Amino acid sequence: EMKDFNIVVNDRPSGEFLDLINSATMLEDPYTQVEENENRIILFLLKKCTAGLCMFLNVLCKFVKSLGALIRQWSVLLFIPASLLNQALTQTQDSNLLHGPKLSGHKVVAWYFEQQDNSDQLLMSMIKRIRAKTGVRFSDVLLTAVSASLEKFYAQSNEVPQFITVVIPARLTPPPSTQALTKVIKTKNFSTKVTKITENPDSSLENKFSVALLPLPIANNSSNQLKLFTKLRQVRKHCDLLRNSPDYLVNYWLLRVVATLLPTWLLRPMMQSTHSTLVLSNLPGPTRLTKLAGHTLHDLVFWVPNRTTTGVGVTVLSYAGRLQLGLMADRALIACQQDTQLILDGVATAIQQMDQLSSPQDTTRVPPAQ
Repeated sequence: EMKDFNIVVNDRPSGEFLDLINSATMLEDPYTQVEENENRIILFLLKKCTAGLCMFLNVLCKFVKSLGALIRQWSVLLFIPASLLNQALTQTQDSNLLHGPKLSGHKVVAWYFEQQDNSDQLLMSMIKRIRAKTGVRFSDVLLTAVSASLEKFYAQSNEVPQFITVVIPARLTPPPSTQALTKVIKTKNFSTKVTKITENPDSSLENKFSVALLPLPIANNSSNQLKLFTKLRQVRKHCDLLRNSPDYLVNYWLLRVVATLLPTWLLRPMMQSTHSTLVLSNLPGPTRLTKLAGHTLHDLVFWVPNRTTTGVGVTVLSYAGRLQLGLMADRALIACQQDTQLILDGVATAIQQMDQLSSPQDTTRVPPAQ
């Protein structure tokens, strides 16, 4: 029976090993020799069984994880009424210098490109150091810098709001489908990550995203040296509340499913952006310089369109280890291009100040939201 297996035992092919067992009577102690060889065969089979068990457990863990994510996605449907009611009751329409007037349709744009050669002086490196010393997220630092810059802008007219509503788009990755899991099990390609095979390469491009509204603190009554970190704590608190809420998933289902069922006359007023002051979009770009038609693209920037009464958009793109900032505003809100440029410059300045304040000797960490 051993000849049916393509294995190597005791560093020899199985056929030679059987011949060795048959000639064991010629050895001084044949019974001991055969017993040692049998032990090696048993050890080999045990190793194979262990590898198979580990493979099975790996597939089982992936299946349970994906099933939990799928159940979580569908359970969000139960929270749609409560989430919509909460958004309708708690989110009021903004009233400040950058929200309210009817948009003119004429735009002013600005951008900020880093020109530093020293990687330690890049904004990306500064944000990484701030994160390491304070324990916050990348978006927390970025939103704090935007808030600090807007606070200075509002202070010029002595009308600093306590909060403004910010629309934050986010890309959502759907959970692995049952069909994808079946494909993994049938092909026995257990090293492939399930999340990477959910998208059919033959399908058309899709834009699976959702949006949520964040109340961004602006006014800061603190006057001490750590004023920025007081703002950072406030921003992190509201960001954590948004991350733990079902708003992104609820709005995703509304945009993807419910919106396709409702008539246009009913859908149009629901989709109008009347609460928010600005949109902030943060996208990861290429990690290295990219060439187009043989020419190197040194800087990249994009802008988000204005919609209904939301006439200010701030964009952030990480490209080749540098931050590229963009801002587009309607002239009814910001008439001067220099003002838009000052806002972007203020964002970079706030990041630099937070990096300087969070020196190695400073052990202040931002506590989690209560």
